[in-house]
Amino acid sequence: MKSSKLVKAIATLSAWELRHLSDFVHSPFHNKHERLTRLLDWLIDCAPEFSEIALDRQAVYRHVFEESAFDEQKFKDLLSLGIKLMKAFLSFYRLRKDEYKQGLALLEELEAREWEGEFNKTRLALEKVIDGQPDQLQEISLRHLRVQEVYINYLGAGKDRKVEGSVLTASELLDTYYIVYRLKLAVEMA
Repeated sequence: MKSSKLVKAIATLSAWELRHLSDFVHSPFHNKHERLTRLLDWLIDCAPEFSEIALDRQAVYRHVFEESAFDEQKFKDLLSLGIKLMKAFLSFYRLRKDEYKQGLALLEELEAREWEGEFNKTRLALEKVIDGQPDQLQEISLRHLRVQEVYINYLGAGKDRKVEGSVLTASELLDTYYIVYRLKLAVEMA
């Protein structure tokens, strides 16, 4: 079992990340599967050493399913669910550390729900976040462009809202991104 994708994925986690994975697994919002919780608890407890005895498929199966008769397909299905949950955890963990991506996701959701007051506050706050990050001009332009796209969609969906200024701003941001990216590629080629 040491060669399974799930064990390999868990082996890449630090002690801190393992604690967060455990919290994630036990959250009913993310996981309602009791057997999957038992499996992942077992694997997290075995990490990072993963001894051969602890990873014996029969022993893990008995612990998880509380049955003595081993069913390979049942076990593979559970491991597959474990991989899905692990991927969800990794994407959640990455998103949690990125204030821009969180803000953009929130902005898109507020736009979809047409929550006008919160949309504008969130957009302005997100633009400050972008300007406060030490990224290169190319990345800053791309991030502002993405926010502008959401803003244009928001303005276009509403009645009596003018989008001309926003489209011009988006066009300028796209030009900036394109020129900076072309310069970067020219430098790489040189």
